[in-house]
Order: sequence, then structure tokens, then C-alpha cells
Amino acid sequence: MASVNVILPVFNREAVLRRAVESVINQTHNDWKLIIVDDASTDGTYQIACSFADTHPQIETFCFNENSGNPAKPRNYAMKQSYGEFIAFLDSDDEWHPEKLETQIHRMQKIQSPFSFTAYNRIQSDNSTKSIFNNFPIELSFLDYLKNTCIAPSTVMIDRQKFEHISFPENYGQGEDFVYFCSILRETNALGIKRALTNYHVSHDAISSTPIKSAFNNAKRYWNLRHEVGISTVAKSYAGYAIHALKKRM
Repeated sequence: MASVNVILPVFNREAVLRRAVESVINQTHNDWKLIIVDDASTDGTYQIACSFADTHPQIETFCFNENSGNPAKPRNYAMKQSYGEFIAFLDSDDEWHPEKLETQIHRMQKIQSPFSFTAYNRIQSDNSTKSIFNNFPIELSFLDYLKNTCIAPSTVMIDRQKFEHISFPENYGQGEDFVYFCSILRETNALGIKRALTNYHVSHDAISSTPIKSAFNNAKRYWNLRHEVGISTVAKSYAGYAIHALKKRM
């Protein structure tokens, strides 16, 4: 049975952390280790994490003394503590369906893919399902991703050994996951699994939740790619990103 290390960065999420952790505990795939890294929370988040670790030996917790400002540093720190065959990412606002890990591992092993992501449900603050997002190709390339930033971090699983040399950039206030996924997609295509196996909870206090700010920051990141893919490709890709981002929010 393949082992999976689950990376969960968290900051001031005492209201929702239990939901995320319990969705890992309830997985049908049992060979997992959950690494929770608290980014210097000021509420009861770390105490909740420790209470789970006290009763579940598969859960390990760490806590920073100072807040880093985004999930990059906690994710990188957790990955350095990992040793499993696969790494899966989970944001503290989100939750997995019970068969998420089992389904993803099976699909990846079947076609020997080192990188996969799944469809997801967008959940409103009243816990109603706003939409199911599965608008992506089964095989996603780097250029495909630039046109449609369809990868939600909580849906991702990677082969740990193949991507040990890649880390999240820690100097980004927003969009560190975009840069990280681009780095991997430069080396391999991703397997897109159309089945919704994650509930993505729309959080209005998240770093990336403001549409205008997100669009502006993404424009700068796309412009930085102009020497790699060309200005024409950057323009077309950003237009595709904007259209798909609007569709997701609608």
C-alpha cells in the first residue's frame, strides 16, 4: 500500500480545522501521515491540532514562532518532514471526500503519473454547493495551465521523490501555488481526474479571495513569463485565465 504524507498549513482556523482533519482521518486509504504546521496562530488553532495528535499517532504538529504571511513556508517545512511515496496538500478551509486518496493513488499508479489533481465542489458560506468545477483536460500541460488555472491546492497529489527539488516560493504574498505548479508542469503533464473529491470552501478572508487583487497579481506573474513563452502566448493565456476565472466565480 502506498504511503501518503498530507501537508496542512494553518493559521487562525479554529472554526474549521476539525472539519479538514476529520476528512483525512476518515479516508478509505489508511496509510497516511498528516503533518500540520501552524503559522503562529493567535487563536485556539494549535491546541486543536495538538488534541488530534494526542489521540492519533498518524498526526504530527509543528508551530512557528512568527507568522510567515502565506502558506509557502509552512508547506515547505512540512515537506522536509515527509517521507511517504506521495504528498497530498490540504488547505485548512477545505475537506476531502472519504475516497479521495484511494482514488487518486489508483489512477496515478495505473498510468504512472507523478502529478495529479481532481475536480472539486465550490461550497458557499451556508454550506450549499455553488458549483462543481471539472472544466479541464484529462492531461494538463504547462501551456494548458496558463490558459486555465484549474488546479486547486487541496486536490493535488505528487510523487514526492520526483519533485523533491521543487519548493513553494516564500517571497510571494499571493500565488505561490501558481508558481509551484508551473515549476512541476515544466517537467511533466498533470493527470486531471474529473471526479469531484474535494469540497473547496469559499473563504472571504483568504489571501486569494479578492477578485481584483487576484487578477492584478496574476497579470504581473504572466508578464514575467514573456521571455519564456512569448508575449503573444502570455496575452492569449491571460485572456483564457480571465475567462475561466470568471466562469468559476459565476
